Amino acid sequence: MEEAMAFEVLQIERPSHRETAQVLARSLKDDPTIVSIFRGVSVAGRVKRLTDAFVAMLAAASKKGLVLGVWEDRHIAGAAIVHPPGAYPLPTVAQVVILARFIVRNGTGGVGRWLSLLSAYNKHHVKESHYYLELIGVEPARQRQGIGRSRGPRGPRSW
Repeated sequence: MEEAMAFEVLQIERPSHRETAQVLARSLKDDPTIVSIFRGVSVAGRVKRLTDAFVAMLAAASKKGLVLGVWEDRHIAGAAIVHPPGAYPLPTVAQVVILARFIVRNGTGGVGRWLSLLSAYNKHHVKESHYYLELIGVEPARQRQGIGRSRGPRGPRSW
């Protein structure tokens, strides 16, 4: 098995949430589940809707979790949302805020299918204490180059 390239993984701060959300949205725009949720929506429309949802998710996750990213040439090449033990699922208020922000910006198209998917995820979510990788994505042009296998930050909040 080939060795992963060494990329520095840093915590993403709020000013970079939109760029991070755009990277995640572009990385998942053609995912079959996403295409199914946003039936009939163009690729550009899926990227916009995902970006809006992910900005809200990043804001909520950054309060108790980790929003991690790989930076290259002052741009984010990949990102992940990781929740430490006990921090997922998000509080109901945070989930309502995410949903409300999405609906205000994009309407209700696909919301029912998205909620059904989240309900299924939560139904099968492991109850034991664990870190939860909620979301991971790499800029499409940078995929298959080892970015998704990069290691997290060292120190007290290391993996």
